[in-house]
Amino acid sequence: PQGELGTVSDVASVVAFLAGDVTRHINGANITVDGGFLKRVDY
Repeated sequence: PQGELGTVSDVASVVAFLAGDVTRHINGANITVDGGFLKRVDY
């Protein structure tokens, strides 16, 4: 975990990345933008 909350800018960066040409072969993927929160949760 990064020790900080995600921001609107963090989410916008992922959206901009996904809107680019380099991701044209990505489909059906779940991309979590949570600042590493899921890495610290015990299941």
